[in-house]
Amino acid sequence: MKLFVLSAGLGTRLKPITDKIPKPALGVLNVPMFFYSQQYFEKADIVANTFCLEQKLKKILSRLKKDILFVSDGKEVLGTGGGIANAHAHLQEENFWVANGDSIFLTDHNFREGAEHIHQVQKAICTLVVTDHPDVGKKFGGIWVDKNDNVLDMGKTKPDGAVRGYHFTGFRILSQKIFKYLPQGPSELFDTLRTAIKAGERVAISKTNGEFFETGNEKDFVQTTKTLLQYFKEEKYQYLVSLLKKYTPQSRLNDFSTSLKMENQPNLKNLFIGRDFKLFHGVQLEGFVVAGNNVTIKEKSLLKNVVILDDCLVEENAQYQNQIIY
Repeated sequence: MKLFVLSAGLGTRLKPITDKIPKPALGVLNVPMFFYSQQYFEKADIVANTFCLEQKLKKILSRLKKDILFVSDGKEVLGTGGGIANAHAHLQEENFWVANGDSIFLTDHNFREGAEHIHQVQKAICTLVVTDHPDVGKKFGGIWVDKNDNVLDMGKTKPDGAVRGYHFTGFRILSQKIFKYLPQGPSELFDTLRTAIKAGERVAISKTNGEFFETGNEKDFVQTTKTLLQYFKEEKYQYLVSLLKKYTPQSRLNDFSTSLKMENQPNLKNLFIGRDFKLFHGVQLEGFVVAGNNVTIKEKSLLKNVVILDDCLVEENAQYQNQIIY
């Protein structure tokens, strides 16, 4: 099946960072978020929508060394439904996958095969890949189902008749029937699915094991980086290990080699750095530090639990803690 990647969002909660870098291109452990979704579909043809910073997105995604068909939303952001409708001419297969370009879901399980089977057998207009999460209906909205796993609604509020809620992983299969319900112009896919459900269409779920990571704001982005850094160190997910080895092979974890000329850093637990990393005298690092490519940290800076994006200069005597440096 073809893969459509939603990549046109504004990343509002991460501004002003996303005024310069489109959110799907932001590096998590030095790998653009777009790659985290795409890598489950290595052999699939890819279509992606764009809006702001289109050329920047294309340049960064060229690291994939794979042809991607980009479709612009045009003069306004079209949303998750409108973006799909706008790309209809390029999504002519009976069924196709849709993934969020700025989500991170880790699993070593082949969820695609199970979801595609359920979608075909149940003749669903949409099949949502879901997983368990303790914050469903609290921090996150849920995919709410009845006792037969029929989807009743999507959101934080549990509807009448629902027996439980699942967390949406950011992956779904759509059939061509969806275009019967998608309106012209901006729209959200969940609103369209509600309309389809009322019209008698079946929205199915496919359950899988794994972990979803929130990256929508700076606090969650930093926490996700910290967790994934530890998972990479422990080799908890082979998928994550393979992803980083493939797309950021020059990055090093806890390589305190003499080339860095590092002084003793007793409070530093993990250091993950890209190529051309420079560290000046008197720098103090604590907790964890993740640095992209071409990063320089000048004298007497204090950094604790930070993510430093590519091509960044940290000035002398700077102090940063629990944040993204760009």
